Amino acid sequence: MTNEERDEFLSQIDNDLDIENIHRELKALSKVDAKQIVDAMSERKIDLNVSVRRFQEDYIADYIEFLWDISKTSFWKHVIISLSIENGLLWSDNMFHFERLCDTKLPEDVWYAVMDFAVNADDDNKQDLDTIACVIRAQCLKFNREKSLRGFIRSCPKESWEITTKRIDKMIITPCTYSF
Repeated sequence: MTNEERDEFLSQIDNDLDIENIHRELKALSKVDAKQIVDAMSERKIDLNVSVRRFQEDYIADYIEFLWDISKTSFWKHVIISLSIENGLLWSDNMFHFERLCDTKLPEDVWYAVMDFAVNADDDNKQDLDTIACVIRAQCLKFNREKSLRGFIRSCPKESWEITTKRIDKMIITPCTYSF
């Protein structure tokens, strides 16, 4: 695929909000061409793909899973943007993205996004907090990330340290209630 063809494809899907259609079009391409496309997507386009859900959560989750084999970089970019406090976590029958969040040592930018969600998510959204707790616990226990987590807490406003520490400590010691 030439750069011109890639740019034309990106232009065609730029405002398409039907993730099922985008996923189908990407699957029709070779892995190399699909990687070129997803790696060239703007942050705005990724946000449209994962945040404008309109009852497309299952399609979005399948699309994100597809990215794992195409481009790890794009997969993680999409996951970061899906960790939206405003929209809540992406829930689907296919929680492959959370499997990867729990069984893979996360790149630093993804780990930062997870910690940010864990610290700043609204207490009223128990399901999302319980789920992100599974990721926090897995990263600390499997990949020894507690030191960087404590550093992140210290980077928060000093007046929130005590509450944030209690929240994170609870996440680390509470067994995960979900199977991913």
